[in-house]
Amino acid sequence: MSWFKIFIFSLLLVIFQVTPTTLTSLYLGINQELSLLRFWGEYFAIGFMGFLVFFLMGFQRLPNPYLHAFIVALLQHLFCVVFYIAVLGGMSYSILSAIELSFTLLALLAGTFLGLKVAHSKGEQVAT
Repeated sequence: MSWFKIFIFSLLLVIFQVTPTTLTSLYLGINQELSLLRFWGEYFAIGFMGFLVFFLMGFQRLPNPYLHAFIVALLQHLFCVVFYIAVLGGMSYSILSAIELSFTLLALLAGTFLGLKVAHSKGEQVAT
C-alpha cells in the first residue's frame, strides 16, 4: 500500500469535490429557483472532478488499484465528515447525499478503469 499517495489523492479529492459547491454558493448564492439545477450541476462537477482524480490514480499503476481507489474515497469521506462536524457541528444524510456518493462511486470505477487502460496502452507503446 502506498499510504503517501493515498493521503495525497484523498486531499486532492476533497479539494476538487468541495470546489464546485463553494464556487456555486459564492457565485449564485442559495436561490430557491436555481437550487435543483445548481445541485445537479454540482453533482456532475463533483463526479467529473472525482473522475479526474481517480484517472490520475489509475495512471499511476499502483498495485491493487481499485483497493487504493476505494481507500482514497473512504478517507476523503472521513475527512469531509470530520470537517462538517468541526465546522457545522454535525452532519446529516439525505437522498442528495446518496446521489453524491453514487456519482463518486461511478467516478471511482470509470476513472480508475480508464486510467489503468491509458497507462497500459502508454506502457505498450514505449516498449515497442
